[in-house]
Amino acid sequence: MGMKLLKRFNVVLVGMLTILFAMAFCAKSVQAAESNTGRDVSDSINNISVVSDTTNKAESKYADGTKLKVTATFAASHGSHGSFKENDQITVSWTLAKPEDKDKAYVEGFPDGMDLKIEGQVVGHYSVTPNGTVLTFNKNIENFPNKQSGDFTFYVTARNLKSEDQTLEIIYDKTKVVPITVAGTPKRQDPEPTGEGWGGSKVGSLRRRDEKSPL
Repeated sequence: MGMKLLKRFNVVLVGMLTILFAMAFCAKSVQAAESNTGRDVSDSINNISVVSDTTNKAESKYADGTKLKVTATFAASHGSHGSFKENDQITVSWTLAKPEDKDKAYVEGFPDGMDLKIEGQVVGHYSVTPNGTVLTFNKNIENFPNKQSGDFTFYVTARNLKSEDQTLEIIYDKTKVVPITVAGTPKRQDPEPTGEGWGGSKVGSLRRRDEKSPL
């Protein structure tokens, strides 16, 4: 009887150890996955400035088609995640064109990309697409725990095909926005037809069916 109980105990113990091992393995896998994908540290942005690329000044209203220079300033100390780690990302987005709108108002980025450096060492790379900007840090950022601040600049175009003024947005940290007012584009009106300027000939002749055509 004692041997049977001992065997059952051993079976239960092995089963429990197997479950604990599996749980530990899963936890490490999740942690590794999170480490590889990085964190969203967009709350480290402490300021975004928008100016005309032509005048290098901020305007209360921009004309349709104006090229804008956008500069995002960030610091790890401003965010809630502590020091930046490898694969951490800062994202900036903006108002996109709505397919259902015949007359659209939107911001469009100039596709580009550039390395980010601290003391001459590349610590990250940011890419610009028509839809947004993403800055991704590499492992070198961890070599500068006390110098994790800086800025990156990119360019966008503000478009407004509507007749009235529109307020577009540069968006960061999911809900924070920098508003941009873009002047409306007056709709072109075609003139009403007057009948003037019609050219043509109204000269003609009638003849009987059996009448021969003149030579």
